[in-house]
Amino acid sequence: METELKLRLARRHNAAFKRRMATLARPDSPAAGDLLCDRYFDTPTLDLAQRDCGLRLRRQGRRWLQTLKLGQRAGGGLHAREEFEVEVAGPGLEAERIAHAASRDWALAQGEALAVIFETRIRRHRWCVDFADARIEISLDSGSLHAASARCEINEVELELLEGPVDALFALALELARELPLRPETGNKAAAGYALYRQQPPAPSAARIPALTPRMTPFEAVAATVREAMRHVLDNLSALETADDVTECVHQARIALRRLRLADAELDRIAPPQDGGATAHDLGQYARRLGAVRDLDVFIETTLPVLAGPDLAALRPALLRLRERRLRLARAELAAPAFGCLLLELLRRLQRTARDAPPNRSQLADFVGGQFERRARRVRRLARDWPQLSTDARHELRKRIKALRYLSEFFSALYPPTALRRYLAPLQSVQQELGDENDAAVGERLLHELGRQQPQLAGRAAAAREALRQRAAARRHNLGKTMRVLARRDGFWKTEVRRGGGKKK
Repeated sequence: METELKLRLARRHNAAFKRRMATLARPDSPAAGDLLCDRYFDTPTLDLAQRDCGLRLRRQGRRWLQTLKLGQRAGGGLHAREEFEVEVAGPGLEAERIAHAASRDWALAQGEALAVIFETRIRRHRWCVDFADARIEISLDSGSLHAASARCEINEVELELLEGPVDALFALALELARELPLRPETGNKAAAGYALYRQQPPAPSAARIPALTPRMTPFEAVAATVREAMRHVLDNLSALETADDVTECVHQARIALRRLRLADAELDRIAPPQDGGATAHDLGQYARRLGAVRDLDVFIETTLPVLAGPDLAALRPALLRLRERRLRLARAELAAPAFGCLLLELLRRLQRTARDAPPNRSQLADFVGGQFERRARRVRRLARDWPQLSTDARHELRKRIKALRYLSEFFSALYPPTALRRYLAPLQSVQQELGDENDAAVGERLLHELGRQQPQLAGRAAAAREALRQRAAARRHNLGKTMRVLARRDGFWKTEVRRGGGKKK
């Protein structure tokens, strides 16, 4: 079993990384980089990819190594996979020599259908480091992926635990990440190769429902939500760096950071007290940076066209320039070492909780139900007081509704779909209406600022602000009925969790 921590590093920082490694590495570490050429095999229907397995031939000097990697058992940047490796005669697959019996039988049955899907060509620099009572091999892989005529670059760092505690991987990664912009990487070369083979360009990634079962402990369920939220964040940040149109990437990355903040708050209820930190606050700060960009995207593409006449067209160029400045600032902060350290600290905390937290004897349904009831009670109280709520209180209600909805999605696999949909319908309706109201308030602030900074646009901006206020007042009048429904709605978590996919009793 190999345990690795994969980290993303921009190629322009390779020289600085090598200089840093020269100060850490053991004297007997390899001096020169190895040239590695890997061939990844699969069937035309990509059966191995669907099972999260990999079958690879690697040329290393004059040797050929055949490796089978079975499904991953970790997440959020930490990779732990069962691996079977054997030296073979040459560049052809020798399926009969696969040590894992079931995989060997399957591979032999495929025959010629098991063929090369993509190749990697990388230069690997390796160092061995003694750190925190552990021995760790560090690799810097720089090169390219090839699938038919398609090509993309690879540049990543791997920390592999040779002996010692897993926590040492995170301790060393954090020491490096404080100096260099390293951040966890949820994917691997195989995932990138398959994306290249499928001709999938960088694209925004939506949230996924964690695969939970009623037999899980509360920690196992919360850990699954943290890892999924981390995947959601990292996939969208990767797309944000390279995608042609980043509007949806900004939106999804902002949602992902909010979901990660909520998942971390749930972890707070399980983790040992001494393991707490300022993670939630910091995640909120980064989400607000992306939110400043998202506010402009919504205003430019959704709000302004509804208000627009020819007299408002002059506002668009100024708004677009402001959006580009905010996007550059958000990208710079997310690419800085501090953000990578924040994510690594969260993953380290997750690993420590798995190791140190006292056994939780409570049933998962009791734990989750308690979290839902606590949050829903606050939402019901604000919904009952809706007519008297101030602007700030309405905004607070919107945030609490959003958190309750995310929590419902996290644990939705545990409950009957009908009960879940019935509860979420008014919740989503109120969230949408309050979101529209917030968009109008943001639009008013943007228009006021534009009018102040550019007096020649002040008249047009004032007219648009008045139109927004009128629309918001009409919308607020229609919200009362839905609020009354929400204030009375019983929670789906009071039903029994599903057992084996069956119906509730």
